[in-house]
Amino acid sequence: MCVACLLRMRTPLLFLALSVLVSAAGCTDGSSHTIAPAPDAASEGPAPAVDAAVPPPPDAAPLPGGVYRVAGLEDDLPADDLAPFAAMVGNARVVALGESVHTSGGFSQAKFRLIRYLVETLGFRTFAIESPRTDAERTAAYVASCEGTPVDALAGLFGVWGNTSTRDMLAWMCAWNAAHPADPIRFFGFDVQQPSQDYAAITAFLQRVASAEATRLLGGLMPCALDPSLQSLPQERLAGCLAGLDAISSYLQEHEAAVLATASAAELRWARIALLGIRSWQDEAFFGQTDIKRGYASRDAAMAEVFLTTRELLYPNERIILWAHNWHIDRATDKAQSDLAGVRSMGTLLVASLGDAYQPFGLTAFQTEINWPGVGCGAAGAPPTERSIELLLHGLGAPYLLVDLQYAGAVPPLVVPGQRYELGIHDDRGPADVLVPGQSFRGLLFLEHSPKMMPVLYPDCAFCIQHPARCKRVTGQRRIDPSRG
Repeated sequence: MCVACLLRMRTPLLFLALSVLVSAAGCTDGSSHTIAPAPDAASEGPAPAVDAAVPPPPDAAPLPGGVYRVAGLEDDLPADDLAPFAAMVGNARVVALGESVHTSGGFSQAKFRLIRYLVETLGFRTFAIESPRTDAERTAAYVASCEGTPVDALAGLFGVWGNTSTRDMLAWMCAWNAAHPADPIRFFGFDVQQPSQDYAAITAFLQRVASAEATRLLGGLMPCALDPSLQSLPQERLAGCLAGLDAISSYLQEHEAAVLATASAAELRWARIALLGIRSWQDEAFFGQTDIKRGYASRDAAMAEVFLTTRELLYPNERIILWAHNWHIDRATDKAQSDLAGVRSMGTLLVASLGDAYQPFGLTAFQTEINWPGVGCGAAGAPPTERSIELLLHGLGAPYLLVDLQYAGAVPPLVVPGQRYELGIHDDRGPADVLVPGQSFRGLLFLEHSPKMMPVLYPDCAFCIQHPARCKRVTGQRRIDPSRG
């Protein structure tokens, strides 16, 4: 099977901490296929085609309005070139940094540089990542204390983040905290793909606040999917599970005063978050193979609630950096043309709650490589098509570019406001999502080439192709479509 097919697969894949045996399948692809975007409304016509045969101009050529050169990705470079990024961030309280696909090293390296700038120059002090919140507490403990090693700390995150750049970022964060004990960086995860941990949390809570009823209430969860290794379940179990979740929710509502006599209001909020996490997982477990829209909508709604609750209870006055896939941070997925058309991502829910205080930045590349054993090794999909943002930016001939999608200067912008473009991974089964970039993101960081990441938690995919019998199961997300995150 080709890499493109795997990357374009829209049925969420199941991983128990990715739990896949790495193999050579799907690790080569030489296909190239250009597909025009779907027809648009008259007011939002397709982007003009770009001639892929025209060589890019020299790096010193003048740039269109709203496009700025970035000097490089090294985190210790002088920060002068990031002044346009600061202007775009403005007074935002939450800045989200995405990536078009996981396990591409250029994206992680670029985000580390932006994160360091956000902390050192713009005063951000809290970091949130797309990883299960309970496991991420292990990583947060290292960032806070420097106890252990950054490699040990990486094990608290999804394996798709387990690369040298993220390792170095964690080491830098703990060094910052050691040097600034009164002004530390805080760290938390917000993903809800942790049904067993949420079940343990609600069990402990009910045994504490409703000991006489705990066994009965918890018995109602017996039909639920609580094992993240399960790929799919018979849907006849779903009704029983939802009834059990509703019974616990009703009990906590009806007996709230008695509950609050034993537990704090914050503890009750976290117990309800645990119930939300279990409920969200049911949509992935029961519908992951038949209704991907329902699975994505449920997961992203729950992640948004976890993020907003964590922010409200723990970090209400902090400026927060959010790290996730482009699709999750996109603030207008319900307006995009894609197989998830109409689904509201976490980003759409955050902008509805926070308004302009939430500003997402997408990361993409002309040449994108991944290092994901069992999913892909090397080039991710086919070259970008003639209608893509990536080909348009490639034509400017610069290795790294920052794009202001709300540019209002005198020089005509490169990205036409209101115009639809393809953005993201392209392959022989169809184009990337078709969207209006300025609706989805505040800005874009473009890399001419994002090489595959250098993994820390599992072997390099090239080694696994050559020595499949010597590769072990690897760690990553539990259910995932590689092109969505």
